[in-house]
Amino acid sequence: MISLDRAVAVLIAAVLLQALLRLRSTAEVWRSNVTAELSMAASLLEMGGGQASESSEPLLPSALRTLADRKELVEGQIAEYDGMPWFQRALFDTSAFQAHADWLKEWRQEWAAKIRPSSGPRIAAEIPKAREKADAEEDADDADDADAGLSNFKLPAVAAAKAALEKFGTDWQAAGMDSVVEEVVNLMQSDPQNAFVQERGCESLRYLCTDDESRQAVAAKDAIPTILRSMELNENESEVQGYCCGTLVHLAATASTRRSIVQAKGLEAILRAMQMHPSNAFVQFKACAALANVAATSQEQSLLASLGGGEMVLKTMRLHVHDLSVLEYCLGALHNLATYQGNQAALRTAGAVRVLRDAVRLHPQNHQVQQVGKKTIRLLKGRNAAKTFKAMVDGADRDKALEIVTRHPGILAAGPDVKDNMLQADVASNAINAARSLGNLFR
Repeated sequence: MISLDRAVAVLIAAVLLQALLRLRSTAEVWRSNVTAELSMAASLLEMGGGQASESSEPLLPSALRTLADRKELVEGQIAEYDGMPWFQRALFDTSAFQAHADWLKEWRQEWAAKIRPSSGPRIAAEIPKAREKADAEEDADDADDADAGLSNFKLPAVAAAKAALEKFGTDWQAAGMDSVVEEVVNLMQSDPQNAFVQERGCESLRYLCTDDESRQAVAAKDAIPTILRSMELNENESEVQGYCCGTLVHLAATASTRRSIVQAKGLEAILRAMQMHPSNAFVQFKACAALANVAATSQEQSLLASLGGGEMVLKTMRLHVHDLSVLEYCLGALHNLATYQGNQAALRTAGAVRVLRDAVRLHPQNHQVQQVGKKTIRLLKGRNAAKTFKAMVDGADRDKALEIVTRHPGILAAGPDVKDNMLQADVASNAINAARSLGNLFR
């Protein structure tokens, strides 16, 4: 009969072997993808550096800074990974690197056209040879989509709007924006299931939402129901969902349009997009940004929580914990939810404190994660820890309460209801402590 020690040793050896095989089979895939995207990011940063201050796109400087920060982060993580012993690399979850590659690609798709020179080589010329064929096929598909949509979507109208805004500044009436918005909305309504039309239409509306007056003017032309209808009819199109959520982000920055979004069941549409595309970083960060803006008052925060918004945001944070672009917007949404006291108990029960601590621990150099993450933890904990410990003592005794807290400090976020569940708390703390010991063994 095989001994327990031998069985454990065999199990560990099997796990290590499986991880090593996975490492060898997947390493080159993510590395080639990340290398290609980092190369293109460097080219975009070089080209965009001289254009940011002169660009008509007001968000370009911020977008370039975000890209530079992400590039530096990815390069640092790859260097750290390459310096690990083979057995640590075998156990490392390289899906984080592929998530970085996906984020860089989505950034390129959204912003490259806004910084590409009118003449000169295309960015595609910078792509390493390992990716040339795949990206050439992708570009061909994009061109086909564009051809299908251009006949229905008059892009010159948007170009004229941009030129008018540059000439007249924020004077909406003088720039004649009402007719432009009406044309864009009509085009979206005329072909609601054409993904290209919907993406470009939403992006055009987003561009026009620059202040309270413009947001109200856009909303007055039925833009909000048109956007939500687009999300409903194109629920499997991740790009449509992302661009629609992006426009809702800007529209929700004004109180009246925010209320219109809520009344039109915009929160439900955003959550549905997150549910349909959980692994798509573009959809998730746009959707979380929209939730953060929409959930601005206690009434909206309460409604979002009742729709499962807290659990959805936490799910996204767990899945994209290494992706700062998603994580930062999730933190904004979660913080807004936590500011309403009526949501705090449910968020604690859903594990929000643990998720926030993981985010803070994994990104020690990111100011926003540290500031918003710790502030949200304080909101959720408040004076709850002392009350929880007192309830644990009442439910068992002081020694048992200290024993459980020593094994699992996170139990202090559970709330006073733990008094009637001390047996479950004891079992759970033992399981968590055992899992932690096993994790230390693998390290």
